Amino acid sequence: MLKLQIPKNRINALARYLRDHFTVERLDGGWEDFHKRRVEDAELKHGIEIHALVRETKAHEVILNLEAIDKSECSCSDGDHCKHIAAVVFALFTPHGRPELLLQQLKQAIHVRTRQQQSKQQTNARAAEKRQDRP
Repeated sequence: MLKLQIPKNRINALARYLRDHFTVERLDGGWEDFHKRRVEDAELKHGIEIHALVRETKAHEVILNLEAIDKSECSCSDGDHCKHIAAVVFALFTPHGRPELLLQQLKQAIHVRTRQQQSKQQTNARAAEKRQDRP
């Protein structure tokens, strides 16, 4: 278990970042890595960065930038929004609450956002069809 505790406002910002930029599949992968205790050696560096390792068959270094979350990075090849970043966020959330509830809330918010986007696209498509049907 990680002993590092960051302020609640920073945890909330990290949670919003996961909600707004991650897929449900990446969150599930991050949850699995967290749940299997693959997140290790988390430490605060330079006052604004969390450095941690996520050990699978290979170790991946994650750097979470607490001041500019979108500049966070991972050494894996999965891109900016990988499961390793999500795993570290779940580990950091532990002192503030139950990470499984955070996962559930994030997944629900992503599903709602996806449904809203689909509904908006369908509405726009119908409106475009009506405009084309006018003489």
